Amino acid sequence: MVATCAVRLAQAGLLDLDVPVVEYVPEWPKLTRLPADRKEWVRGVTPRRLLSHSAGFVTRGFPQRSLCEAPITSEQILEGCFGPEHDCRVEYEPGTRCVYSGAGFVLAQLALERACGRPIVGLVADEVFGPLGLDHTRLGTVVGDLAPTWPEAGPRRHFPAVGSSGLFSTVVDLARAWSAIGKQKDGFLSPEWASVLFQPQGTTDNGFTFGLGFAVAPNGTARVFKHAGWCDEAWVAAEGIVGSNYAIAAAATVGGEVGRASVLPLIGAVTQFVLRTNLA
Repeated sequence: MVATCAVRLAQAGLLDLDVPVVEYVPEWPKLTRLPADRKEWVRGVTPRRLLSHSAGFVTRGFPQRSLCEAPITSEQILEGCFGPEHDCRVEYEPGTRCVYSGAGFVLAQLALERACGRPIVGLVADEVFGPLGLDHTRLGTVVGDLAPTWPEAGPRRHFPAVGSSGLFSTVVDLARAWSAIGKQKDGFLSPEWASVLFQPQGTTDNGFTFGLGFAVAPNGTARVFKHAGWCDEAWVAAEGIVGSNYAIAAAATVGGEVGRASVLPLIGAVTQFVLRTNLA
């Protein structure tokens, strides 16, 4: 959702996907205490590379926090407030490898906020959720927020990295979003900018190819785009087909490998059936 928001902002001329992020967040190298031998990599870190997981970050994510704990800012996460195992430093030369990393989206979020002078919550709501009619979807991970949680399954928790893991939604809204984004409903994105969103930028070691935000997979003349997320209580995934209004989303109310094994094969099988039978 954040990547889609970024492309919308770029389409409107409010964000440059290929400008070094240090132009938006000049204090970033100092925040992350970048080693001297990596200083030359700074200008290779761009919004496009952050959003496609090819900017050199490797940390996947960050621990959940109780809603009663004090909020943590993106700057604090980049400074390493969660310890060495959740470091937000650049580990590979930008553009040379694709490694899925929620840490990169922390910096991308900060760049979007600086470019537009607004918090990410409002930006994504106005640029994505509102135009697509996602009435039950929001970013919400700050203390006192009214976003839905899983109180019946455990303590009320949230993810501190809003842009990388702060989405609260439903399977219906996710399917609606994937359908509208893939079909480019009502000019939500121009064809040129839609191609930017789904253009493969790099392939991870486990074979996933990423555009901006979404994983993408060529399949004949159609391209499947997908994403999945999980926490202790649930595993959620969605898939769509570029140029089609087809989309599917599903969730398992258990996390870990059990949820993954329940959701991903189901979604993949339905998508392949749609492709084979030209139902999209």
